[in-house]
Amino acid sequence: MKASFSQPFVAHPRAPTRSRRLGPRRTFGKDQVRKPTKAKAKLAKQRALKRILAVASRSGEGTPTTTQQEDKGLKSFLLKCGSYYQSAELFYQRQWRQRLRQIGFRVISVKKMDGHHLWEIRLCCNLSAQTYLLLSKPVPKKLFAANDLLECQIKTEFRFISKDLGLVIKNDEITVTRNGAHMRVGFLWPKGRAGVLRKQEKKVEAFPFLVRRWLRRVRN
Repeated sequence: MKASFSQPFVAHPRAPTRSRRLGPRRTFGKDQVRKPTKAKAKLAKQRALKRILAVASRSGEGTPTTTQQEDKGLKSFLLKCGSYYQSAELFYQRQWRQRLRQIGFRVISVKKMDGHHLWEIRLCCNLSAQTYLLLSKPVPKKLFAANDLLECQIKTEFRFISKDLGLVIKNDEITVTRNGAHMRVGFLWPKGRAGVLRKQEKKVEAFPFLVRRWLRRVRN
């Protein structure tokens, strides 16, 4: 009886497959980032710009606001009816009166003398002005021992206003004379022209006095 021997199965090693890439394979480390091309960067910028414009159109940006419309209407009105004119004769006198009224003073007169650049302002310091100068404005520690703290604060405020108007008053060229609530402030200041700006008094009308008795009889 013949015995049949089969050959043992031997696994042959697989041949290496060629990569489809022709060139060497690039590897990027942690610090290396692939840079986009110019075309891709331009396309990304265009998309971002489109998104910004879409959001702006939804939120109403780019449309004229109410203030812009009012400014446009005011310009057209001034072009039709003329511009606002303010005389230069008493320009700085009006500026001083306006700034002092904003603080709370009742300004009686603002005067600049003909010579030596001497200014004289008469005013009445009411409760609102005192509150602003003594409570709202900070008081330096060196003024705590002063005889009249209000006068020192008035000098400081006048020097601050003059600095805003173009030239600060020197500390030794300003004096404050106080008589109760009324004050007279004198200082040297070369700005402005000589002239006096007084408080305009309202004219007394005779009509209310004539009809007052008649109104009382009608109401009763």
